[in-house]
This record gives sequence, C-alpha cells and structure tokens, in this order.
Amino acid sequence: MSTTQKDIAAKLKLSQSLVGKILNGSPNVWASEETRQRILVTARDMGYQPHAAARALRSGKTRIIGYLTLQPPGIDPRTEDGGEVKALASSMAEIGYGLLVNVLPSQHQLLTSLRQMAASRSCDAFVLWGAEADILEQGDLLEKLEAPFFVKGHYPAHPTWRQIDYDHHHMMAQVVAHFVSLGHRRIAYVGFEGKEEHLRRLLDGYMESMQANGLPTREALIVAEVSDIDLIAAHMERWLDLPEDEQPTAIAVGAGNAAWEGIETALARRGRFIGDRPGDIAVAGETHWPFRLMFGRAMGYTQVELADLIRAMASELIFPVLRGESVEPVVRIRPTLQPLDTLDLRNYSVVMVEGAPERR
Repeated sequence: MSTTQKDIAAKLKLSQSLVGKILNGSPNVWASEETRQRILVTARDMGYQPHAAARALRSGKTRIIGYLTLQPPGIDPRTEDGGEVKALASSMAEIGYGLLVNVLPSQHQLLTSLRQMAASRSCDAFVLWGAEADILEQGDLLEKLEAPFFVKGHYPAHPTWRQIDYDHHHMMAQVVAHFVSLGHRRIAYVGFEGKEEHLRRLLDGYMESMQANGLPTREALIVAEVSDIDLIAAHMERWLDLPEDEQPTAIAVGAGNAAWEGIETALARRGRFIGDRPGDIAVAGETHWPFRLMFGRAMGYTQVELADLIRAMASELIFPVLRGESVEPVVRIRPTLQPLDTLDLRNYSVVMVEGAPERR
C-alpha cells in the first residue's frame, strides 16, 4: 500500500495540510527549515510517491524535471555509469520531484522531443546536458518556446541563461599562483585538445596568470592536445631533454588522469618524481575520480566530477527557481586545491630477506 501525506503527517505529528503544502511545493507556506527538512526526509524514507497527474490538475505543475542529452557516439549506454543522472534524480527526490530522462541519438530527434515535451507541458523545467555546441541550439529553442531550462557550461553570449560550471579560468590561475608561491618560474601547461569553452578558459587562465606574475610563456612548454598516456609521456621526455635551465620545474594540468600518468611515467624512467624535493617537478591541476599518484605528491582539484556539478545545479539553481525565488543566472564554482591521494612508493625500498622480498 502506497504512503500518503496523511501517513507522513501522523508519523511526524503535524497537520496534513502543512505536510501537503510542503510536499506540493506550495508558495508562501510558513514553516521552519528544520520542519521542512523533516517532512521531506520522512517522505523520502517512507517511500512517498506523489501522484503527478492529479497534482498537475490542481496546481498546473507536473513536479517532473526533464533531463535531455545526446548519446555520445561509440559508447554503449549499457556500460555508462550515469553518475550525474543518479545524482540529479536523488537531488530532485529530496523535494518531491521526479526526473524524466531522455537520451537521444541525434540532435534532430532531441529538438523534436523538446518541442513535443514543451507543447504538452509534460515537465516543469528542463536540464540540458552535453557538449556546448549542441546545447546552444537546444537552449535557443527552449528560449523561443518560453520553457524554463538549466544548462551545464559556459555561454557568455547568453548571460540570462541559467547555467553552471566550474570556474576553469580561476582554477588554472590558482594553480599558477600556487607554483609562484613556491618559487617556480618555468611553468609548463598540459591540457585537452578541443574547442569547448571550458578548455579555452583553462588555457586562458594559465596564460593570463603567467603574464600577471611577470613570467614568460613559451610555446614549447604548452601542450593542448592530450589524448593518451604515451603521447603526454613523449612530450614530457622532450621537456626533460632540454637544457637544465630551460626545463619546466612545474606543470599545470588542465586535462584528465592520463596527463598525470604520462608525466609520472616519463619522470620514473629518469628516476625522478612529482613533488617538492630537489630534482622533483611540481604538478598541480585537474584530476578525475578515481585517481591516485604512484610515487609523488601533488596538489589538485578533487570533487569536480559531473555528479558534483549537477548536485550544485540542483541546489544553486533548480531548487530556488522552483520555489519562485530570484537567482543569479550564471553560477561558477571555484574549487580549492587539495593534497592528492598517493601511494608514495618512492618512500619504499625492496630488500631480500631469506630469499623473499620485504618492503620497508
């Protein structure tokens, strides 16, 4: 038997009217934040499922959010983790909203789906997730249809769009500032190849911070075409072959884990490590879970996954808008550098004890 608002009210010893108004998202309801959270958490724990159709007839709202994205080519959807979808669904459930997920194989089909969903008012709002070039067209359509929507990414030409992303420019500027504080002056950059706005902002953050600190930027020490471990290891080998006074002493990473592995691989071949000891090369920047250094120590950005970002979208944009609150449409998250997880194997040696290896 399904849980009702009456069941929740009885459990909490509150009026059914108050419980119903909180769960239905009614405006101008007086209740403390503690009471509101008690109701929402109890409803979730008791498995409360709102009847969307009946509620839509009463309030004109479906209490459903549509999540639309394109299926990346060459990726089997059965093997995808879908962490951001799970995170958004969990977040929306906290306020009694459902999530309608629509993954389409083409932009044409996605735009058609948006038109149909907006016309039928099957969702109260939409979340557009994917490549910025695709979202531009999708957002333009929803804007013309006057349907509320939220997007991931950087859209400087659309400052009124409700959008969220990490402040990539600030992230790289902070990395350079960190190196400068340690006395480094020859700072290299490793990033992804691509035309996405966030990739450009990462490189711009590095370049502008170098200039602001009076440091030269050398084209030979900038690699923005990382695709695999071997490629970045090859670039790293070339840097290590430079005269000592031209080698980078620090590297800003605006790419994924492959960049870190490539750097560590090349250094290990020379008996060197990532770190801050004499002969080490300092490295800091982006990482993605799961991540762990093998030998050295470094600073990096953690908790910058897509699931983290979509949870922030829910709390910073979606929830306030659904409550009828006014919000700044552009949200940029500034993570802080944190010590990265490491096995720190450089501190271990292997010796032979009665014919068997012993780690010290």
